[in-house]
Amino acid sequence: MYKAVKFVDYLANLIFLIVFIVISEISFAASFQSTQIPSSLEGHAPFFKSIGARIQSLKTAQNNHLTVGSILEVPTYLPASLNHPLYQFDDADGDPSGMLGIGLTESMEKGQKPIPIKWYIIKAKPGFRFADEPDTSGSLITHWNDDQIEEIEPLTGFYSSINPNSHQIIIPQKAAGYRIGFKALPTSEYGVPDTGRWLKAWDLNYFYTQSEVREPGYVQPENCAIDADCGVPTTHNPDGAGGVVSLPDYFIKIFDQDDERLLSDNVELAVNHTYFAIIQVKDAGKLREPNEQEISTLKWHIMQFDSDDSNNPTESILATYAQDSGRFINHSQNESTELILNGERYKKYFFSTQTTNSDAHEALKSIKPNFSEQSFGLQVSIEFELSQ
Repeated sequence: MYKAVKFVDYLANLIFLIVFIVISEISFAASFQSTQIPSSLEGHAPFFKSIGARIQSLKTAQNNHLTVGSILEVPTYLPASLNHPLYQFDDADGDPSGMLGIGLTESMEKGQKPIPIKWYIIKAKPGFRFADEPDTSGSLITHWNDDQIEEIEPLTGFYSSINPNSHQIIIPQKAAGYRIGFKALPTSEYGVPDTGRWLKAWDLNYFYTQSEVREPGYVQPENCAIDADCGVPTTHNPDGAGGVVSLPDYFIKIFDQDDERLLSDNVELAVNHTYFAIIQVKDAGKLREPNEQEISTLKWHIMQFDSDDSNNPTESILATYAQDSGRFINHSQNESTELILNGERYKKYFFSTQTTNSDAHEALKSIKPNFSEQSFGLQVSIEFELSQ
């Protein structure tokens, strides 16, 4: 009996020990506590490894020289794989550059971001000079600040089918005799923070770079502890955006009437649609609208462009619409007859494409494959005498 009791007591004690250990472990797990940090993790602010401006198309310049009517852009749509000095975006976290699609409104609704660009008319203040000026008596400008640079006026930019990602400008007449500069804000598609410091480019004969942001956290957009924080010039930029703006002999631009967007070479044109041109002619040292005699020579042409050789494209006029064609009518009484760019007013010279094939020029109705205006391009021409 004794041994049996002892065994039962031992077994009971063993069960108690096991139960006690299990209960103790459960009790320990249930009493676990934690501490939380509710603030978000911050990455690095983006910056520009290299950036510059260019004349958007040599067709907008005369002899690759900057003139009133030239179109300037910072090509922020260039892919990172090109590693092009005109646009190299960087972010220590690997956040990509802000990028819009073709449709600005639709892209913004998707959360996509443009790269903010602000344009300026600028000049050197007394006692300072730009690097390409022959007079070496002044101090060379080394950075954009109130002591060396005078901002004459900010210029309002526009988006286009060529560059839907940042504002371009058509250089206005009031910029003649001055230079153009820009400010650009590095902006990432996502990340915290998603903006860096404004880069300020005052001499567009050069590419610019910024200091890498080495510490995580937000930066003040206008705070430049050193010049490189807000941009310093690097190598020569050969793309024609630098130097003093001069007056051209003339300039002509074509726009879409619906949204007043400047048309580029790769835009898709449409039938039953209205376009307009703005035209300026040099006269006595200024640009002016065409006079009545010149307007009487205004013509719109249906063009065939052969782009097999991109270096030497050929073009031919297939049909011409003159003043008596009935195509120069502004179809809506509510449409403005003026375009306002940077405070300067330009008269609109309208043209409407065919409504149906039956409206096409007789010369087109025998041309394969579409026997109409479809598949062809547009051109506008005017005759005028250049002033001496």
